[in-house]
Amino acid sequence: FQAHQNMITDICGWTGNGQNVLLTCSADASIRVWDVSATGFVPAGAQPVFTYPPPDLPRKPKAVSCMITHTLQDGTSILLCGFVDGSIQALDLPDFSDLGFLSGHNRNAAITALTVFQPTNLLFAASQNGQLNCFKLLK
Repeated sequence: FQAHQNMITDICGWTGNGQNVLLTCSADASIRVWDVSATGFVPAGAQPVFTYPPPDLPRKPKAVSCMITHTLQDGTSILLCGFVDGSIQALDLPDFSDLGFLSGHNRNAAITALTVFQPTNLLFAASQNGQLNCFKLLK
């Protein structure tokens, strides 16, 4: 089935608050949430249960290059999104409220991969220009 209008750049899953969802992100500047709670898969012809950003967002959306879900030490679930402009945004799950953008990295190259090293709560971000940045996730 057609999930996005442009290249899908990453997929990940998240389970929390009684939900079991698949998240997809794309060069079409959207993140879509697909419910897999009932069936364990996304059936053909399914519609996303949520699309971020919402159509009424005041700023222009950016192409999403990668994403990862993570649970902070206080139990807060977040979605970390890397963008082609080199920015990284944190969103609260499940409501997608904006927790802000990470700073201290070069924003001139696309973020190509994100991973969190669980024991130390360190986020590693790789970029198109060969840089690897490290951030300590707090809360």
